[in-house]
Amino acid sequence: MKQHSLPLPLVGEDFKRWRIGLGWSPTRAAQWLNVPLATYRNWEQDHRAPYHSGPLRLRMNQAKPKGALEKHP
Repeated sequence: MKQHSLPLPLVGEDFKRWRIGLGWSPTRAAQWLNVPLATYRNWEQDHRAPYHSGPLRLRMNQAKPKGALEKHP
């Protein structure tokens, strides 16, 4: 039986690496993801995590710098 691996949840370092890789400010990243700045900052600083990371991951991949969302070791 084939097993499917689920993507790892997004963590603060994923958001930060993605944002910095694009040369964006937190404000620009929040705008791109269509979330309030405070929400984005909470995610980036690991104070909170997004409930559903799948749609966010898709949106981030639309502006993804090379290697930004690689799996964690």
